[in-house]
Amino acid sequence: MRITDEEIIQAILTGGAKRERVINYLYDKAFIDMTHKIQTKLHLTEDEVRDAYSDATVKLVEQIIKGNFRGESKISTYFYRILYNKSVDKLRARPSHATGIKTLPVEDFTHQPDPAKNILDMLEVDESRRSIRGFLQQIGATCQQILLDFYNGFSMEEIAGRTGLKNAESVTSQKYKCFKKLKEIMEEAGVNT
Repeated sequence: MRITDEEIIQAILTGGAKRERVINYLYDKAFIDMTHKIQTKLHLTEDEVRDAYSDATVKLVEQIIKGNFRGESKISTYFYRILYNKSVDKLRARPSHATGIKTLPVEDFTHQPDPAKNILDMLEVDESRRSIRGFLQQIGATCQQILLDFYNGFSMEEIAGRTGLKNAESVTSQKYKCFKKLKEIMEEAGVNT
């Protein structure tokens, strides 16, 4: 099954179950054939390229939601650039003695945007995500599911069905309690909310 760029964008912007189905499609099928080429070119392990692919998929979805993907290229071209940069990040994260190669030819990097351009922003976002994931794990599985589903655009009715709560009003009430609990945990850890 092939999904058009317009269908991918629309499903991601719609959120909920449609977004979830498209994200699963992106993870499982859409551009997976790109990984072998990049793995070979950059001499990455299978785990490294798989991690880069996951990171690139998340980044693509974020870029579409934020409106940063303007449709000036096909999604596959845009995704390849993200995947390449995420793969380079994996390569750079290796200890230099473990790479098996001393340097990469400059031409491998010249046609790509500078991945270090916003390195401080990227590190800050990555660190924030790790911290938030840790806090979410402390609030319990149901609260975590509710907040993540809410963030991903599921309707209150859809969240009720996914969590076993009786209706949208119950989800709204529980969501408020979950946000309050998350805020308390974060404040106890010294994080300004």
